[in-house]
Amino acid sequence: MSIIAGIVSHTGLNITHKHLIEELTGYFQRFPTDETRVSASNKHAIFNFDFDAYEQTAWLQNGQTTSACVGHPLLSSNRTDDLVTLRDSDCLNQALSESEGAFCYLSYCQATGRLTLATDPLGLRPFYFMHFQGALIFSTQLKILKQLSLPLTRNLDGVTEFATLGYFLLDHTPYNEVRCARPGERLDFHHGDTHLTEYFDWVQLAQVRYPTEFAVDLMDDAFKVACRKYLHHDTSVVTTLSGGLDSRVIAAELQRAGMDITALNFSTSKTLDSHCAERFAQTQGIPLDLVSVRDTQSHSVEQKLGKHWRCRPHREYDRISRPQLAWSGNGGSVGIGMIYYSDDVYNAALSENVEALVDAYLDQQYAYAPKSVINGASDLQQNLRNNLIASFAPLKSLPLDKAYQLFLFLNDQHHHLAVPFEEIDEYQMEFCLPMYSWKVLQYPLSQPIQEMRKHKFYLAWLAHAYPQTLQSPWQAYPGHIPCPLPIEGKNQWSIDRSKLLRVHEVIEIWQKTMDLPMRDRVNRRVFSVQCLLHALHIRNSASSINFAKRFTYW
Repeated sequence: MSIIAGIVSHTGLNITHKHLIEELTGYFQRFPTDETRVSASNKHAIFNFDFDAYEQTAWLQNGQTTSACVGHPLLSSNRTDDLVTLRDSDCLNQALSESEGAFCYLSYCQATGRLTLATDPLGLRPFYFMHFQGALIFSTQLKILKQLSLPLTRNLDGVTEFATLGYFLLDHTPYNEVRCARPGERLDFHHGDTHLTEYFDWVQLAQVRYPTEFAVDLMDDAFKVACRKYLHHDTSVVTTLSGGLDSRVIAAELQRAGMDITALNFSTSKTLDSHCAERFAQTQGIPLDLVSVRDTQSHSVEQKLGKHWRCRPHREYDRISRPQLAWSGNGGSVGIGMIYYSDDVYNAALSENVEALVDAYLDQQYAYAPKSVINGASDLQQNLRNNLIASFAPLKSLPLDKAYQLFLFLNDQHHHLAVPFEEIDEYQMEFCLPMYSWKVLQYPLSQPIQEMRKHKFYLAWLAHAYPQTLQSPWQAYPGHIPCPLPIEGKNQWSIDRSKLLRVHEVIEIWQKTMDLPMRDRVNRRVFSVQCLLHALHIRNSASSINFAKRFTYW
């Protein structure tokens, strides 16, 4: 299932609400009739589009109760059974807290008028919601709310966060009226009142400690269980395979489970990424399709896989057990490898000074609004800093170095898949994401930070459980434990990204920026000059142009 959206009013839908329902109806009529479902009354309308990637329905109507989910709660290997478990649970919070997948859950009872929404413990499949004329409007896609005739105004904090960090902080979105569910959050809307609760306690989990060797064993068991649940009865699978370790360990586990694997690599030719992926595939006997792309960062691997694998379709497509369900190592490099924990950030965390830590994080991420292009950039930057500091407030009971690790889980990982999932109706692929399971991540969270940084714990796990992944060269992150094996190809981090912006792309970004509703925020004269000089290869203005691209994304 890919999308859920709807509107609920305790007192009944008024004329304006009904107009919004007509707009939602038109939006969902774009999809095949047999892949859409609707539940409606004079007080609610709930829409669902499901392209059945899991081949397990996640829409149940029992009398006056409608239950649905996107993604897979991963309570079991069957998400239909999972939905029944959640629907029938006497203690929903307990059932939700046992769910380890990436999902969003919905339940609505016509008799009581109670709507319940819940996102997974990391908020990877969040719901967005707003109140309007006594009704609650919600969607698992932000762009649906954007397309409705709702009075939305720009949230500059949210826009700046997305443009600088690539994700939103707190419950922010690009719009003041729309909020995003936080990780492990449940919403109940009843009698016109909205009640938000956190059903999952990450801070308490972060206080548990395991000896390192024990944690490696336990994490390995949890990882294999999550993979087994995702596999269900599959015999053949498709997976991404980059030059790094995340997708490599996925492929190794799929092989261990006896799967017939087809792998795809999306990289620039003659780079470390393609070389390392090819070497590993050769040594392990995995069929690999090398797909050459000019810019590895312009689209997510989920978007690239959907386009190359499904939309054509690929020659191996029909032989895969569930061809619209692909495997991904997404999340491993941050959750287990801790790639965003530089020396400067670590030293700042040890100082127990959250402001120093936030400043070090901003430096590490190059997260700055360009003053030459954005009017009032200093104020936006200060708000960004303040919101980062506020994000640490719920974690204040933890040592700051541990709080930062959890901050990455709940922020960088939260919303990490937001952009590709916004386009899921276009490429129609779902993903098996075992690296995001909280039952896997609880063990890295249990370790001292010095045991986690720079892939130390990660490499210990691989040496213990998947030694074959370390027998051919891999692409290590800068500043992390290097690969000791001879390696060939150009490092992707040494590629001049300014040359990847083509003239027509610069023109498109310039035009969109000039048409921005809040264009008074952009110094149009300076930005126009920068775009012109970049297009003529006189000056590298890629950072400002890419910021403007993200600033205008929503």
